[in-house]
Amino acid sequence: MQRRRGARLTLFSFRCGFDVVDMWWFMYRYELELRVCGRAEIDVDLLKRNTEYDDDVSENEPSIVWLWEVLEEFDHQQRCDFLRFVWARAHLPPTVAEFRQKFKIQSPVTDGARQTPDLYLPKAHTCFCTLVWLVWLLLCFFIGS
Repeated sequence: MQRRRGARLTLFSFRCGFDVVDMWWFMYRYELELRVCGRAEIDVDLLKRNTEYDDDVSENEPSIVWLWEVLEEFDHQQRCDFLRFVWARAHLPPTVAEFRQKFKIQSPVTDGARQTPDLYLPKAHTCFCTLVWLVWLLLCFFIGS
């Protein structure tokens, strides 16, 4: 009996929170899920439109073009894994307007990674949604294919 009362109180509080928004009853279940969780399917074009490039990285570099092509070919789970690697989350915000932080691609900062990139792995800063991109990845792709 005590559990049921606790659950009712929780649901009541949840509903009261939506009364502030004053629109919760107009939303279908999938709209509510979209607003709370974000898009389940990862839209690569949406991510691409919300990407900034470091000063010494160009979106036209062959390795960056290849990155976007590979992301397009990934299945849903692989895209989720990529997003978790760079941003520690599995969903994108639903719209461009809701991106609080853009995805950033930058080149390595240390001289070692710049001079001998084949000794380093890609690195991400999940708090800043940043991927430190290494050009050698393109070479690995061509050597492996």
